[in-house]
Amino acid sequence: MFYEILGSYTLFLFWKIRFLVNSYLFDWWGCLRFQDSNYCCSNKSVRSLTSDRISNLPSNVIENILMCLPIRDAARTSILSKTWWHKWVDVPQVVFDDTFLGNSQGLIQGSTSTELLMKTVYEVLLLHFGPIHKFILSISGLKSCPEIDRLILFLSKKDIRDFNLQISSEDHRRHKLPSYLFSCLKLRYLKLRSCIFKPPPSFKGFSKLISLEFREVHFDADFLKDFFTNCPLLEKLVLNRRVEISCLEINAPNLKLLHYNGVYECIYFKNAPRLAELSVYQTPGAELDNETRNHSSLIEVFSSLPALEYLSVDYYFLEVT
Repeated sequence: MFYEILGSYTLFLFWKIRFLVNSYLFDWWGCLRFQDSNYCCSNKSVRSLTSDRISNLPSNVIENILMCLPIRDAARTSILSKTWWHKWVDVPQVVFDDTFLGNSQGLIQGSTSTELLMKTVYEVLLLHFGPIHKFILSISGLKSCPEIDRLILFLSKKDIRDFNLQISSEDHRRHKLPSYLFSCLKLRYLKLRSCIFKPPPSFKGFSKLISLEFREVHFDADFLKDFFTNCPLLEKLVLNRRVEISCLEINAPNLKLLHYNGVYECIYFKNAPRLAELSVYQTPGAELDNETRNHSSLIEVFSSLPALEYLSVDYYFLEVT
């Protein structure tokens, strides 16, 4: 009962803060141009908020509320009072999605617009003081550009642990990830779309990685063998790609979920004793000689996966005799 009341109170504070912020109708870009914190207290109605109950809440409660707000609204809280001026720049979670663009969402079309967007994102991040444990960049129409590399370099120095980069696949251009990403050894969650994932020879894997999701990501199939070995904590693996894999060998003792949608010749479960959910489908429209493929029988699958609870596959995967 106590935690239910605490959760309801936090939700109430969340909407109260959002109402206070939106009531001033400050433009996002104008907020970024404020450099003099004294300006925030020039208005009497704003000054009166410095002694309100919200400002006196524990810092972790305020942090959780700010993480629930879109980044536009989180930044706007800096106008409430001096106390709030730097609160949003210490939040360890930063999300840039379509809410960041607001009414300008339809303007991200060409490469020039993408570069301008990325420069704006980078300028916002330069205002951030503390570590960034979770970062999401998922904006419709986002295309590959050099500014993304600079962004990843910045995040590699911010103790990043959860990285989500979603690039548009409309023009079939994938972004080659820079070497800086492979220095983020504290990563626990990695989610990529329309990228080229090619680690340097010295890369030894993400030893703390729990979840990996690749959608339209190009990578060397042979690299996966060593990757599983160097990611012993991996529990979730989602692969969605059009490039053919000759043989996908699964050697992941802690893996619990595997979703694969692509072109393959065989999938071999070498060591997956905890795999409970398995989904394997061939990419629609892909053509591969069915006679040359290595099929698996139901007996082989179940004997290799003792913890299996959910199985969803197409007719290419299983040959029931």
